Amino acid sequence: MEKILIGKITSAVGIKGEVKVYSYSDYKERFGELKYLYFDDAKHSIKAVRYQKDMAVILFEGVTDRDMAEALRDKDVFIDETQLRVLDEGTYYIRDLIGLDAISTEGDCFGKVKNITQGAAQDIYEIELCNGKMAYIPGVKAFVKEVKLGEYVKFQLIPGMIDEEYLEDK
Repeated sequence: MEKILIGKITSAVGIKGEVKVYSYSDYKERFGELKYLYFDDAKHSIKAVRYQKDMAVILFEGVTDRDMAEALRDKDVFIDETQLRVLDEGTYYIRDLIGLDAISTEGDCFGKVKNITQGAAQDIYEIELCNGKMAYIPGVKAFVKEVKLGEYVKFQLIPGMIDEEYLEDK
């Protein structure tokens, strides 16, 4: 079963074994809905979750003191596919968009979605152009016009966003 990266343990909290987890999810309360997480290639049950600013503070079963919690610092935490949330219509998991063709509203293919990063104001689509160079397109409705899972993401391009020479007929 595929594991999905959801956060990173950043530090120990207090003396009872709690750890602070930086969330890669746009919904930090997600940790409170989970019964377990994976790290070190093993499943670890969650005993308690609370929140401190934008971080989840988690107590795992079997982690009983600060020394044990400190040993978990810098570990990535994962969920499995069965723990994925059902998304609202029009929202997608990044993993489902990576590798899709990037096409213009005219139907011209100009590359593939390489990654999507979370910016301060909006997501940024990283597009590997047909010539191997990269283009970056803000993930806003003005530019992202349609997503057809398994096939493409359609973008409204504006002058200067990418050079016309990189467009190929699809």
